Amino acid sequence: MKISIALIALSSLIFLGFTPLSDLSKNNEGETLNITIDHQVLHRKWILSHYDILGQKIALEEQEKKDYIHFKNDQTYISLSEGQLDKGQYKVQKSSIVMTNSTQQGELKLNVKKLDQTQLVITIEDPSDPDAKYFNIHYK
Repeated sequence: MKISIALIALSSLIFLGFTPLSDLSKNNEGETLNITIDHQVLHRKWILSHYDILGQKIALEEQEKKDYIHFKNDQTYISLSEGQLDKGQYKVQKSSIVMTNSTQQGELKLNVKKLDQTQLVITIEDPSDPDAKYFNIHYK
């Protein structure tokens, strides 16, 4: 998966003439949207559907096809990612979800791009990678 993402990112950069993604003033793919997270809509099991970067859809690898996040009413979550089960707590902050792993106590901030009855689209906020905001993760 990492190789596929790297190849797509590299081909996008070549196509864009080696312009850093953060300098794209006309591209709104990475903009943070000011949406209100509806808890009634969020509280359910979301199945990983696909990824996209700069509008290019990326299919799931075999080990990702059972991945999910289940946000529960009691501010806890359960997720499965590439066969690894994770549990913890989460809190909603404006248009973001901050997940805290129960065993490692690490935090992961998800920026919600879209949330409705049929889909959840997020990006992961990663201060060490400013281009991460262009990598959309789609759940159904």
